[in-house]
Amino acid sequence: MKKTLIVIGILSSLVFSPVGVFAEKIDDYNIDLQIQQNGNVSVVERITYNFENVVDKHGIYRKIPLEKKGGFLSIKDIYTSVDTGITDTKIDTQNNQLLIKIGNPTETISGIRKYSIAYNIERPFVSKNNKENLFFNVVGTDWDVSINNGSFLVTLPLPLSENEIEISCFVGENLSTNSCPSPKLSFDKHGLVNAFLIDSINLKPHEGITLKLSIPKSSLTPTSLIDRCINFLRLFWPFLIVGILGIIFLIIWYKKGRDTKGTGVVVPEYEVPEKMHPLMVAGIIRQGRLSQKDFVASIINLAHLGFISIEIKKAKKILNVKTGNDVYTLKLEKPYSNVDSLDKELLDGIFVEGNRMPGDSVDLSDNLGINELWKKIKDKVKTRLVEEEYFTKSLKRFDLNYHIQFSKKLNIGIVLIFVIVFLTKIFEVLFIPLIFNLTYISIAVIILAIFYFFFIYNYPAKTKKGSLIEEKIKGFKMYLSIAEKHRIHFENPPEVTTEKFSEYLSYAIVLGVENYWAKAFNMNDDYKPIWWHGSDFTMYNITTNMIATTSVNGVFSSSSGDFDGGSVGSGVGGGEGGSW
Repeated sequence: MKKTLIVIGILSSLVFSPVGVFAEKIDDYNIDLQIQQNGNVSVVERITYNFENVVDKHGIYRKIPLEKKGGFLSIKDIYTSVDTGITDTKIDTQNNQLLIKIGNPTETISGIRKYSIAYNIERPFVSKNNKENLFFNVVGTDWDVSINNGSFLVTLPLPLSENEIEISCFVGENLSTNSCPSPKLSFDKHGLVNAFLIDSINLKPHEGITLKLSIPKSSLTPTSLIDRCINFLRLFWPFLIVGILGIIFLIIWYKKGRDTKGTGVVVPEYEVPEKMHPLMVAGIIRQGRLSQKDFVASIINLAHLGFISIEIKKAKKILNVKTGNDVYTLKLEKPYSNVDSLDKELLDGIFVEGNRMPGDSVDLSDNLGINELWKKIKDKVKTRLVEEEYFTKSLKRFDLNYHIQFSKKLNIGIVLIFVIVFLTKIFEVLFIPLIFNLTYISIAVIILAIFYFFFIYNYPAKTKKGSLIEEKIKGFKMYLSIAEKHRIHFENPPEVTTEKFSEYLSYAIVLGVENYWAKAFNMNDDYKPIWWHGSDFTMYNITTNMIATTSVNGVFSSSSGDFDGGSVGSGVGGGEGGSW
């Protein structure tokens, strides 16, 4: 038992021995704050750092936060010194913090060193209730060492009476409201306060001091309009760049991207304008961007023309729950040779070589090559729209899907941030230093990306011919979407026969009015066109369900779519420090 107690005693002495205690500390930390009449504050920090029983240390560092309420601090004219003479100092900005690193990385130090850090803060005051208020973290709460004999001296911009000054000081851990020792006021010969001192403050690691000072607004000279504009620019420059680029986009679009005007008049059209292919109609209405719904419309058009028939096989249900997906089977009904090039491309892609004889069939959901086929069709439609002079060549150059895919590969957000930072660094060297707020830069990049894609989306310009045909298409859409009872207001509208309903159905689909067209035809539950077999012929089965079925089975890839008090730490400055 006695031996056990001896062992425990030895172990305890090893664990709790003062030799093993972290010995770094600050023996004195004195700060001078001199408030200038222009609102700037000159700061001098004098730090006596004790490196006793510490090895492999090169010096000290300070990190000063640059954020403040309603903006950011501007710190300049930084100067450092050490009692042993001039030493290396590295100054940088990281994560909205000013980093001051003093010391030579190739030399180690020990014992006591006296450091001096001086800098100027541009107008850290906040104006409120006819007062100029300074919330200043004299000593930040991120120091990892204890601080003895902490003190700070504040020199006012001009002598003031005691009742014109409000001084509050807080000490302790972050958000602590414990008060500092009472300030010692310094008076001039007229009995006015020109400075005050707060001293004899000892701090544990991660304890700090925050000063709250209010002085009359008249004690500082007003900020000039130019200075306010410069301060605004230094903080919000990312949005200025976005605004300039947005104006450039707008000018380019106004000069080259606007559609040539048509007549400005839309009247009902009872026939397909110029007997255009449904996909060409979709391309004109949507700036050359086709969707999966347009693919379904092209299948319906092939069926109406008699080239194919469509059979739907509904999936089995157990307790009214589908056990699989519906299957759409396309059957080739007759040879095709003399057909529109778009129809031939579609038929060649659906019915692969060796399976193109009348009677041959294919399940649409099994044809995984349709995704590549649809890309070719979309390119072909754009080419024809330009060749037939409905659009300028910008239709091919400004393809939204291409730019989206390009942006994903290039990671356009990172590139934009790099470009913006590069340009602003040049501006900073030539003119004024800027504040790099990652949040503001990120928001600006998002806004710029929105501008960019909106510009790309709207840039393809229609020719005069394209605008005129678009007006006719809108008139045709008007006819398709008006219910039968309202057609008496039209001038001699044609009767909606079974043939006419089938002929115009694909156009109604690409124009998004298929349900209105079905109502105009008074389509009932028993109706089926000759090219439809299997389950009920409904707008759901021929559009939504067909799209969902092909998408579920991977026919289309996902990219095929278009598309006032106070507390410690409540002020500015402060931050952290330590040795390295």
